[in-house]
Amino acid sequence: MKSFKSYIYILFCFFLTSCLFADTPSIDSLSTALIAVGENEKDEFLTIFEEIKQLKLKKEELLEVETSLQNAILTAQKFENFSKSSKLHALLSNIHILLNANEKAYQSLQKSIQIGKNILSKKEQISILKRIAELSLTMGKYEEAYTYRLQVLKMYEELNDKTGVYSTLYNIGSIFFYQENLHQALSYYQQSQQLAVLAKDSAFLYRNLAAIGSVYGEIGDNDKSLNYNLKSLEMAENMNFDMGIAYAAHNVGLNYEILDLPEKALGYFKQSLQLMRKMGDKFGEANCLQAISAIHSHKQEYQEAIEYLNKSLHILHQLGDRSRIREIYLDMSRTYFNAGNAVKAYEVQKGYIELRDSLIQEEAMQQMANLKQTYELEKKESEKQIAIMEAEQQMEQVYRYAFLVGLSFLLLVAWLFYSRYQEQTSMNKLLAQKNEEIQLQNNKLATSNRELEQFAYIASHDLKEPLRNIGGFTSLLERRYLNEEDEDAKDFMNFISSSVTHMHKLLTDLLMYSRIGMQNEEHEEEYLPLNEVVQQVCSNYQTSLKENEAKIIIDDLPTIYGNRIQMIQLFQNLIGNAIKFRGEDKPEIHIHSAENSKEFILSVKDNGIGMEQEYTDKIFVIFQRLHNRTKYEGTGIGLAICKKIVEQHEGRIWVESQSGKGSTFYFAIPKEKKTDPFSLKTARKATIEA
Repeated sequence: MKSFKSYIYILFCFFLTSCLFADTPSIDSLSTALIAVGENEKDEFLTIFEEIKQLKLKKEELLEVETSLQNAILTAQKFENFSKSSKLHALLSNIHILLNANEKAYQSLQKSIQIGKNILSKKEQISILKRIAELSLTMGKYEEAYTYRLQVLKMYEELNDKTGVYSTLYNIGSIFFYQENLHQALSYYQQSQQLAVLAKDSAFLYRNLAAIGSVYGEIGDNDKSLNYNLKSLEMAENMNFDMGIAYAAHNVGLNYEILDLPEKALGYFKQSLQLMRKMGDKFGEANCLQAISAIHSHKQEYQEAIEYLNKSLHILHQLGDRSRIREIYLDMSRTYFNAGNAVKAYEVQKGYIELRDSLIQEEAMQQMANLKQTYELEKKESEKQIAIMEAEQQMEQVYRYAFLVGLSFLLLVAWLFYSRYQEQTSMNKLLAQKNEEIQLQNNKLATSNRELEQFAYIASHDLKEPLRNIGGFTSLLERRYLNEEDEDAKDFMNFISSSVTHMHKLLTDLLMYSRIGMQNEEHEEEYLPLNEVVQQVCSNYQTSLKENEAKIIIDDLPTIYGNRIQMIQLFQNLIGNAIKFRGEDKPEIHIHSAENSKEFILSVKDNGIGMEQEYTDKIFVIFQRLHNRTKYEGTGIGLAICKKIVEQHEGRIWVESQSGKGSTFYFAIPKEKKTDPFSLKTARKATIEA
């Protein structure tokens, strides 16, 4: 096998170099050929190198190719062939990806698009931007992936490429799906579906139907999810698309499992498993085995469940997917526990905990390595600056001595001039030093804010897993050990369950709070008619408004420059509070607008229970509540989110209220967006497979 790979590599070198020099194939001639690429006008060698990943070169060979490409880039720059330089940077990113250096690949693609922005054709730019978006998504930079997808969408619209438009809308929907922003994901998927229907693109329609089914499944609307998944299955069967049938059948099986129809679900899972094995899709096969195990566990056929889990575990070990192995360990622990084998359940749980801790440690080590690399780069840059400063100081001393020797007869005048010069130089250096210190402090503050937001996001997101474990094992204990006459134990279990639910809601709200401000306003903000925003909020609250017989009066509201998603969240929280804290009368909510020379002033007035004036500042503090949670549910984060959204739009928020006489919430938004010269913009699961 090794000799065959070497043979392919030699053939590749021979083909490339023979096109240029007809010389003996070697890594040296390959390097020479690559440098020549930087001089040539034609791109045929780039086409050859696009297939480089098929060669499966060794790491040392890839490093040599990387060096050759870098030399080719230097040669292209020397000849001012910027088009070639841009394409070579894009090609270099392929080598970085093969070397598992995603950050370097990302930087190469960034350079490629910067150099080729005004040189390459739109189709060539689209190709590079799509690769940057895909790599950003792989690296977890969701906001950047979204930004680049929007650029691609705009270019496709300019080219009137309808296929490109609806495929990009689908990709944007997938970004929101993996961020768990399900309603936004659904909106983009539906737009993509409408355009695909007009284009009669059956293959793409199948993907959209499957994606929409997945979104409804995550939202909890199993009936709609089943409907869309059955449609996607039917379409895949009509196309004889084995992969589509396999994944659609698996999704339908999950729907029937939720509907508590295990036999029906099992049939679809087995259909999917058969096709996965036929296609050699090991990852899909492992998923099907895990799903079939869950059905047997539900039917209390624990031995069969364990057998299927072991088969799935064997495949995942072959794939090296440690994250999924962790899930299998958790399922296996639960199954052993339900089967009455507590000892085995404990052993598997220990393996799960060890693997989880190992993954966390590896992630931390990777972060430390990235920080170390950044530090080394900054250190080298600092050393370079110090060397420049030392050289400047040496030159300054030479000039000073020459001046004193040459003009010794004008010593007094020279001394006065030199004193003035020194004073001015000192002042300039002091000013430069102070500016540098200010900039450094601003950079540190921005970095600290980003790390704090990232910490809040990770903490609130990752804490949900142990919370789900607590809830799941509490339910298991309740079913297995509680007697019907043990009322105290039931109360304790109910208290644990309600606390888990509340904690889950608290973490979800905290996750939402931490996300505000982590978006890129340059692309997210737009001119926004607030009447449309309020109408959408009313549509979202349609059921609640009918149940409470609430009346909403909406004045003519202005158009502001803002973030649509955040403004919807702001009005949802204010209108939701007006309904929640209602008085004895039917809720009546009045949304009014006023303005002055600098800002729009919006108000949301209700006839609810109100509050004492002394509490009007306290309610905007996170986790602060004025009422017992048993009387009014909630987490105490809603109004803190409102305050953060308004401040994100450079505005202010306040409330006027009297107990028993309702409340009026005011918030002011500037008519013109301010700019902050020291502000630093911050940037943030793969697209849904068919």
